[in-house]
Amino acid sequence: MNDSQQGNYDANYYKYYCGMEYGHNQEWEKIFSNQAERIVSEIAPKKTLDIGCAIGLLVEALWDRGVAAYGIDISEYAISNVREDIQPFCKVQSALKPLNDKYDLITCIEVLEHLNHKEITLAIQRMCEATDDILFSSTPFDYNEKTHISVHPVEFWVEQFAYQGFYHDIQYDCTYIAVQTMRFRRGEKDRIELIRSYEKALFQKHQEVFAVRHQLQLSDENVQIYKEAYQKHVDIINQDLNPRIQALTKELTENRQSTDALINKTEQEANALINKTKQEASALINKTKQETSVLINKIKQDIESEAENRIRPILLKEIEQRKYFEEKYYLNKDEHEALQLCRIELNQAVSSLELLQISEPSFDQLNFHGGLRALLRAYIARKKETKKLLSMNRAYWKAVFDPVYYAKHNADVAQAFGLDEDKLLRHFICDGMDEGRYANEEFHLDIYMRCNPDVVKKWGYNRRGYYLHYIADGKKEGRRAL
Repeated sequence: MNDSQQGNYDANYYKYYCGMEYGHNQEWEKIFSNQAERIVSEIAPKKTLDIGCAIGLLVEALWDRGVAAYGIDISEYAISNVREDIQPFCKVQSALKPLNDKYDLITCIEVLEHLNHKEITLAIQRMCEATDDILFSSTPFDYNEKTHISVHPVEFWVEQFAYQGFYHDIQYDCTYIAVQTMRFRRGEKDRIELIRSYEKALFQKHQEVFAVRHQLQLSDENVQIYKEAYQKHVDIINQDLNPRIQALTKELTENRQSTDALINKTEQEANALINKTKQEASALINKTKQETSVLINKIKQDIESEAENRIRPILLKEIEQRKYFEEKYYLNKDEHEALQLCRIELNQAVSSLELLQISEPSFDQLNFHGGLRALLRAYIARKKETKKLLSMNRAYWKAVFDPVYYAKHNADVAQAFGLDEDKLLRHFICDGMDEGRYANEEFHLDIYMRCNPDVVKKWGYNRRGYYLHYIADGKKEGRRAL
């Protein structure tokens, strides 16, 4: 198989040209598991090579059973999809290149029909140079597949391997792989030995066919005997049952006539009773409607009168209280907003101080004036950064912030700001990031830190830095954040 053919065996080929979709699924894994089990138990190789291994299903099945198995395939796509722990044992290589190693067994299943005649001869030569035992299969009848350019009967392949000193081991049954599969083994046989071995196998098959034919003949004779006995039994039963069936049929006809008459009479009586009941029910319903309507009107009047007398004073009192609290609320509204801003700035200052303590191990040893200046510089830088972040639009924060999610998963914030999206975003920028709060179902701070140690090395305990890193770089780099 030359290198120019690699493109023919891509994802599309393995999806549409292998019967059912070829991949790591239960159906294909079961097929190759059964094949590997038979190879290990019946041939017992220590080291094997699978030529045309595709995604390595037979290789992995043999490794799982303790066999040192290897594989080659022309398709880069197939080799890239080999199971991760098996990838070191499979590689991209043409079957036409020297194998440069020795194997107890080589398997080549449904591969050489993809080559032309010259390539077939070379590929068989490469296999025979590397082993004394080959399991080989190539379809003798699938002409529809466009990549099958060399479909041949089994005798063609027997001849090709014979040129290399390999002969079909007709005593070994390979049909657990496919009906056309053959085992070729190295040997030096003259014409007489070949004739004797083939005649021996032919006689065994002849005996098996004769036994099957004899069994089939006995089965046919038994079937005929059973048919005749069954027919006699049926005739005897019919002679006994036919008079009884005729009598029962006559009785059934008479009963049916009397039953039909009874049904007609019953239907007439039932219809008359139904009409009478409908009339009585209609009169009763009309009377009940009138009485109910009068009663409902009376009850409505009583309820409305009682409700007006009991509820009016309560409503007036509630209106007065509402008016009082609304006036009080608007008087104190400005004070509440100012207090909230002070709290935000205080939290910012505390966060800045904590960050300075973490980033500066000798913080406690600084002289008073130098430490104060550093603290003020950090605080001012923090204020500037926060101001800049507050100026960013909502689209900038979309990767890490969802106002509905933020309110739902932070009850204290929702209690303070409700569903006001601007206030929720402001709280997230000023406090939420430093507190490591969850604000978006796509970004969890703990997972981001655990899965990205290089980011942790850069930002340390600066929680805000992780959010900003994910917005700026992490999401584009496809880093894991949940």
